[in-house]
Amino acid sequence: MLDEIKKILEERGAVYGEYAEVAFTSQTLKSAMHSAHAWWVMPDEIKESLEMVANKISRMVNGSCMHEDNILDIMGYMQLALDRVRERDHDDTDAN
Repeated sequence: MLDEIKKILEERGAVYGEYAEVAFTSQTLKSAMHSAHAWWVMPDEIKESLEMVANKISRMVNGSCMHEDNILDIMGYMQLALDRVRERDHDDTDAN
């Protein structure tokens, strides 16, 4: 079992970069986002989407930017954020 996990981590490291470097970049991006005044009033779904995008960006800049899954994941997280915004807009319209 441990050999299987080690193999997976080595394969992912080859695609995404060294974990410590990805983690540092990701945490730096997240800290910048958290320092903005609007962060604290955002819905959790949008915060989570942005944090996940930060992780995907970190993987791209520390590993392979040509790994399609990262781009598709970013698009998916942004779609979830857009769905949340549209849901709020729809709720605001219904209230009028």
